[in-house]
Amino acid sequence: APAAFVSKDELQGWPVIGWLSRNTETIFLERGSRTAAQRTRERLAEHLQKGHLIALFPEGTTSDGKDVLPFHAALFQSAIDAQHTVTPVALRYNDAQGHHSQAVAYIGDISLGQCLWSIACSSGITVRVRVLPTMATDNIDRRHLSAHAHHAISQALHHPERSLPGQSK
Repeated sequence: APAAFVSKDELQGWPVIGWLSRNTETIFLERGSRTAAQRTRERLAEHLQKGHLIALFPEGTTSDGKDVLPFHAALFQSAIDAQHTVTPVALRYNDAQGHHSQAVAYIGDISLGQCLWSIACSSGITVRVRVLPTMATDNIDRRHLSAHAHHAISQALHHPERSLPGQSK
């Protein structure tokens, strides 16, 4: 489904990717103050209220993908404000043998160029996208919603073949 991505504000200045993100529906996450956070939350809620979708990575950083890092609960507030459901999605990158791929890990001192080169030099990388059951946002606070989404994604990554409640194989 077409969705606007949420990205850190600094990405706008990156070569190529900055240009691409500025010329798409990317919503830039302002950081540094409560006022900036409030403006971003309002922008996200407005986008949802207009019927548009938003894709965000609530970990707020990158990892090797073996585990799910803690989520930033504040990123879920806009969905609650807009009374919009949340659909968690689990992404799992595998190598040609079906094992977790380290080639896509963009962490530590690795530059974006090095990460892209690693991906380009690897063969047989596949991504498994698992769309999980939608979560209602009424009568729940952002911390609980965040925890439920985190749990669902963790379960999907650690037990990729198991069906989750509300989901068929």
